Amino acid sequence: MLRFPAAPAMAGALLLACVLPPALAAAQTVPAGIAAFMVMTVCTDATDTILPGVAPVDAACKTKRKIRAGETPPYSLTDFSAVTGPCADQQGIVARINVPVLQGTTQRTVSFDSHVPRSDCVLSGDGTLYGASVEGSDGVFGFIMGDAGPTGLVSYDSPPQCRALPHDTARFDRGWVIGPALLPAAGVPGYTAFRAVLTTGDPAAALQAPCPKGGPLALTAWVLDDMAFTAGVTLPALVSDHYSRADLAGTGPGTAQQMERTYWTAEFGLTRWEKWARVDWAGGTAPVPTLARAAQTAGTCSAPHDMPAAPAMQTGPLETAGSWSQVVRDTDSGSQHRWMLVQCHDYTNIDRTPPSGIPAIPAAYAGWWNG
Repeated sequence: MLRFPAAPAMAGALLLACVLPPALAAAQTVPAGIAAFMVMTVCTDATDTILPGVAPVDAACKTKRKIRAGETPPYSLTDFSAVTGPCADQQGIVARINVPVLQGTTQRTVSFDSHVPRSDCVLSGDGTLYGASVEGSDGVFGFIMGDAGPTGLVSYDSPPQCRALPHDTARFDRGWVIGPALLPAAGVPGYTAFRAVLTTGDPAAALQAPCPKGGPLALTAWVLDDMAFTAGVTLPALVSDHYSRADLAGTGPGTAQQMERTYWTAEFGLTRWEKWARVDWAGGTAPVPTLARAAQTAGTCSAPHDMPAAPAMQTGPLETAGSWSQVVRDTDSGSQHRWMLVQCHDYTNIDRTPPSGIPAIPAAYAGWWNG
């Protein structure tokens, strides 16, 4: 799920002022949209019928298109089990599908996660819905509107958006920005910063509530680049780093101690998730270096991508000995900190058994389609 652990540092997790550097503005001439990187690609026959059990990375896939609202995916994306566990290097228990969902005349992308039952390392069935992330895009940005999990629902509420459109879901459009709606050229980094607040509970109720106040600036930095995923496939991916804070100018992570990274591909949509923490973060179940060593030892993920940088942050090389880490230097203050990858789920482990269908949208999710 796309959520930071509950902690005072995440009283608000995002942003207000949009900062688009000149390099990004030039790169936006590339005629490719982030919406195409949110949903799964399917393979079809000559009649445009989806081929069951065929994935877009398979040699049998000759004709491709994006999956449409209401269609059942012909495959699922799953994570990897730990190489140190009893079911070493096999399919994990989390299965994901990234599909468009139409409610009335409004379409969103939903990343459904299910926990699949396992018996003697063999998985069976579609599993039980564990949670979901609801995503969208407009003419400026792609974004995550909110997510749902065992602990409840949370919307990424933007006070400035809310003041303009208090009863419209547009107030959730700038809470968690992924990247620009028009994808940048490969290798050209970009960034933005917005102010937002995590609003818990039914999003429909949030739309009738007063606009939230405050919320710190938080930075998103991104880059479009080739990524070697754990399954051995290399795909162009939008790598999006979302920090829990930004500096006052919105050009660096400032005092942030946590970051969540998502990878988005045209083939699969939301393809991989990572959590990074500054080495002095004390909110985990163990010290950050311990968590980082365990994350690498588990073998559930290949090496991560380098951090996309912003103007006020200078990044050192990706270090791989015993853990994955990078040093980030604040170019304004001169301070520097080591950041370490402490959790990772890579969903390129493909299950080619078609799901029986798409989970029904729970009534509590309806607010993300209002407006």
